[in-house]
Amino acid sequence: MAQNRDLKFIAGGEKLTFNHAGRGGGGWAINPQGKNAICFAGDYRNQLITIVGTGNVLIYASAQKNPPDFTAPSTIDNSYTTVMSADYQAVGTYYTGAAGVTVAGSTTMVEINTNLLTWIGIYRDSEEVEVKITEGDNQ
Repeated sequence: MAQNRDLKFIAGGEKLTFNHAGRGGGGWAINPQGKNAICFAGDYRNQLITIVGTGNVLIYASAQKNPPDFTAPSTIDNSYTTVMSADYQAVGTYYTGAAGVTVAGSTTMVEINTNLLTWIGIYRDSEEVEVKITEGDNQ
């Protein structure tokens, strides 16, 4: 029996827009309102993140009700942390949150399981790396 999938393509399926606040074109992914909480993950269990190019990407998440400011320090009222992700190509490969996902002229797809997470933030260290996010549930 085929599974129905409820999918949502962040930024309409286009690559994410970054604020270029860091050195070398790095910075935070921003939503159309200019906020760095790029997507609300509370409605979907899985986040598939496609990373292409050369650079490092850190994935942040929060479990709070309102979007956090990922550029401000994490506190009890603005709480977030980096989260681990699972590689779709290399079976059994997980990336720690603090190290992030590094690509070198390649494409990597990783999944984060968003059990009880609400907001996702993405930081890249270079404009040579692009990111897309697909949210989904298997029903």
